[in-house]
Amino acid sequence: MSSDFIIAGGGIGGIATAIALQKHGYNAVVFERDKDFSSRSQGYSLTIQHNGYRALEKLGVAQRVKDLSDGLEITGSTVMRSDGHTISSTKSNHFRFKNFIVSRQELRKCLLDALLPNTIFWGKEIVDYRTTPDGVSVLFSDGSYKQGRALIGCDGVRSEVSKRLVKSELRYLGVWAINGMSPHHGNELIADKSMQVLDGDNRVFIKPFNKQKCMWQLTFKVENAVSLSELCQDDLLQKSIAITKDWFRPVSLLISETMACDLRAGPIYDRDPLSKISKDHPYVTVLGDAIHPMSPFKGQGANQALCDSISLVESLLNNSDVAEAFVEYEREMLLRTRRLVLGSREAVRFLHTHDALTKRSNRKA
Repeated sequence: MSSDFIIAGGGIGGIATAIALQKHGYNAVVFERDKDFSSRSQGYSLTIQHNGYRALEKLGVAQRVKDLSDGLEITGSTVMRSDGHTISSTKSNHFRFKNFIVSRQELRKCLLDALLPNTIFWGKEIVDYRTTPDGVSVLFSDGSYKQGRALIGCDGVRSEVSKRLVKSELRYLGVWAINGMSPHHGNELIADKSMQVLDGDNRVFIKPFNKQKCMWQLTFKVENAVSLSELCQDDLLQKSIAITKDWFRPVSLLISETMACDLRAGPIYDRDPLSKISKDHPYVTVLGDAIHPMSPFKGQGANQALCDSISLVESLLNNSDVAEAFVEYEREMLLRTRRLVLGSREAVRFLHTHDALTKRSNRKA
């Protein structure tokens, strides 16, 4: 049986794209390689920013997603030195949109609930595809095939779909991240704000996870992307404690009270922004991390995937020809995300330098 749109990947971008397509009467199916919804860690939480919220409004789920935050809004942001000296501090404007925190899996579940029945199929990994006279034919790892009018790759930073469209390699940014969670004990400094703490070489980013806990991310320079891959969670925790043991108490306490089993870690990558995507397969396109992976330093990864889903469907509504719609979408998407990828890359570089320890430099950043 043929489908209009085959979506590779059941993450936030893939599900959002399916919702957007279905809202406008398109037939869409999602194939996800994981065996079920909870079979793999999907990260802790993410920050919904204004552009992401506007995309959620167009998907018809914005208020439901906002309710997931339990009123947890970011009231301000602070940059501090590791000795506790404040470099800069800003408060959210009362009349402006306030960013808010949601669990990544709760957001994903909310989006799944908005799909029509029998939209997503688990344990189906797309490993190859080819152009046909009628669109595309995709091959799954179990040897089965599926015909469709078009294929949309939403399968993440290691995307199988994008390999045939994008020739540029992922770029290691010279930094590893260790992520953890810990109680904040009601400390007003970190309970409802985002905070970056710097020592010139290392950085800790902290944001609320819920009303009891904060999520933290320690980033530090590592020359070889795979050199820490063999470290166990206990080793990662001890490394985090060693780096921050002399930092001012709220930060060192937050990290020392983290349970090793809650840690996730890995190298940070992005990809050089592209000016165009190969059209050897005119009925195939990609979105989210599959095409514009970026460092988490601007908090825009998931927000841009949501924006991509809206942009793609709006281009389809503007063009009767799918191939032309994909070209229009890709032009807009690549232009929109270029400055964010490069801005996030520059933030990685700058925040691990001693220049970041002065107010003058932070204002320029």
